[in-house]
Amino acid sequence: MVARRLAAGRDTSLVRSGVGLAVSRGAQGATLLLATVLVARGTSIDDVGRFGVAITLGGFAAVIADAGLSQYLVPRLATTSRTDWPRHWAELRRFYLASAVPVAVVFAVLVGLVYDGETRQVLLATIPWWLALRVTLGIRAFLTVSERLDLDARAGLAEAVLAIACVGLAVELTGSPSVAALGLGVGAVLGLALRVRSLAAIGVRPGPRHARRLGLVRAARSFNGFNVLVVLYMRVDVLLLSLLASPGAVGLYQGPVRLLTAVLLIPDALAPILLSRAARVPDDRDLRWRQQRLLGTGVILGTGLTLVTAWLGDEMLSIIFGSSFREAGLAFTVLMAVLPVRLSSYLNGNQLVVRGRNGVRLACMAITATFAVVAGIPSIALFGYNGAAAVTLASEVMLLLTYATAVWLRLGRDAVQYPRLPGLR
Repeated sequence: MVARRLAAGRDTSLVRSGVGLAVSRGAQGATLLLATVLVARGTSIDDVGRFGVAITLGGFAAVIADAGLSQYLVPRLATTSRTDWPRHWAELRRFYLASAVPVAVVFAVLVGLVYDGETRQVLLATIPWWLALRVTLGIRAFLTVSERLDLDARAGLAEAVLAIACVGLAVELTGSPSVAALGLGVGAVLGLALRVRSLAAIGVRPGPRHARRLGLVRAARSFNGFNVLVVLYMRVDVLLLSLLASPGAVGLYQGPVRLLTAVLLIPDALAPILLSRAARVPDDRDLRWRQQRLLGTGVILGTGLTLVTAWLGDEMLSIIFGSSFREAGLAFTVLMAVLPVRLSSYLNGNQLVVRGRNGVRLACMAITATFAVVAGIPSIALFGYNGAAAVTLASEVMLLLTYATAVWLRLGRDAVQYPRLPGLR
């Protein structure tokens, strides 16, 4: 049924969701990118490094505090009657409220033990931002499955405008990256309030207070482990660089990292939409063919963008962040080579989830995260941010290979997702 609607081109909900996805993720990417640009233009390279470490580790904290629920809910909601969604939101809300203070205290203690001075202050200033972000991740699962990401887009735009205004004002008046980080939190709180309202628009309101618990947190444990490993392998470069190199080196690396993160927001957000549809019809050959064609288009576009970056990357960094960032051009090119690989990994990982092989997916991610840490320490110690970029690319390739191998061995060769050129069947 889903495949026929796709083939006929009448799936207006997918179009609306896709447009909403582009706007929402574009706003999110623009917020962090423009915030980094404002800090780069208004403070020192060292402060850019501190700000970059703060938003990286703050994002890591949001994922850990989410406990895997946002990922777990996508396939679960896709196979659950909408009449039961309010109970899911009620349990999710109780968890977020009960755990907010404990996770914030743990974060503050760990930051105090590892970092000092201005870096510690910037990290602590991100707490309001990532606490709001983790709830946003949970709400987004409902909007993704209902294919109403247009509602998320509206909230994202409002959040972006307010956050950028607050960051710009903070940099202009104080020149402090800590106050700039608080500006991100102000925008995130507004975006969260608007997203909570959007749940009512799709008919999701908290269920009865004393309804039987669904055990969502316990059921999401394997997803939680997976998400922690994902963030570790994706951002271990910044973490290790902050521990092994100077704040200035971390600051220069922020230019390429922020641009890559902005570009990756679309494929990162497309993955759960594709997962939601695959969970409904896991054996549909036509849907799998369409995903392979989408993958082929993504590989072509990603390769082209990588070549453009190799040619003009240093100029782009200089224009956007300042002339000091020109020397990070090589790292920028290496990081952009991640694009053709990332979507392939996502689609093969989705194959494992919809066939009930989430434990296998977790093992693949554990292998990749271990590789990223083991290879990252000597690489960053020897080559600085260029070594960090190289390890990031190598880790992406490692994840793709482990996913594809696991799908082949557990589900069969036909289940492996590979790029298919558009127009070929």
